[in-house]
Amino acid sequence: MKKWLGILLVLALAGGVIGYKMYNKPHKDLSSASPDYVLFPSTLVNEYEEDEDAANAKYLDKVIELKGKVREISQDGTGNFIMETGNPLSGVQCALLNPEDIRSLSEGATVTVRGICTGKLMDVNLSRCVIIL
Repeated sequence: MKKWLGILLVLALAGGVIGYKMYNKPHKDLSSASPDYVLFPSTLVNEYEEDEDAANAKYLDKVIELKGKVREISQDGTGNFIMETGNPLSGVQCALLNPEDIRSLSEGATVTVRGICTGKLMDVNLSRCVIIL
């Protein structure tokens, strides 16, 4: 009985250490990461509108780099903006990793942004975005 209790204790300790390391694992630095895909925002949105399942299989959790115009900047301090796609009903929403970077943007400006694709809700969403200079 004591042998099984000792084994269980060692397994629980190992699981705790692994869980702690996974929880505190640093994110990939997107400013220096090479993108999986380089696209225009309209291309990304069109692929999602044509076949969302196929687009998810291709782009979900991948590093995407987009170059296009800023359509709208969120004024709520979250660091979100929407890129122009030519379609007034859908765009690409980018959530900046550092919300302070939103100050360098203006509506209508051309920007290159790199982020992780998290799928489509109303717009196609990129998270942890960085502005590429």
